[in-house]
Amino acid sequence: MPSGTGEIVLTESRWPAPDHRLWWSCHGYKSSGGSPVPSHPASRGRVNPVPCLPGSGPQGLLTVATRTPADGIRVIIVAGEIDAHSVAPLRAEVASVTSDFPPGGLVLDLSAVTFISAAGLEVLGDVLDQGSSRGHAVRVVASTRAVLRVFDLVGLQDPAIVHGSLAAALASLR
Repeated sequence: MPSGTGEIVLTESRWPAPDHRLWWSCHGYKSSGGSPVPSHPASRGRVNPVPCLPGSGPQGLLTVATRTPADGIRVIIVAGEIDAHSVAPLRAEVASVTSDFPPGGLVLDLSAVTFISAAGLEVLGDVLDQGSSRGHAVRVVASTRAVLRVFDLVGLQDPAIVHGSLAAALASLR
């Protein structure tokens, strides 16, 4: 199969099998038989190869960057989907920033996050716990419906912590 292509295998229910054959093939993994995409026992046939989507796979789901706008406040800017497969860069950045907690406080900007799973909530909980235990301020920016809905479901609605914009979060730290 040409590089940069994947394969979709249909099952009896006509939905792709519940694994990540397309992702694995896009990223160069091969089965022991040399075929780039392993067969699923329920497969009924094959369709033409499809090109892999740019940004597919864990490394394409999430971007994380840190900046220090003023007054010793650090902002971790997160964009994309936070789930168990993509959370590693966020976890690493949070660990780096909180190892020497910023004196002005920390803002976790999730305004460009389109999905957050329990893995993302775990990182968020860790950041809030660390800030609280060390006496440092932590603010969260959340404005997308997907994130706000999850926050609502888990009871993370404290207006002193969660803000609708970066400007509001920064103002609350000054």
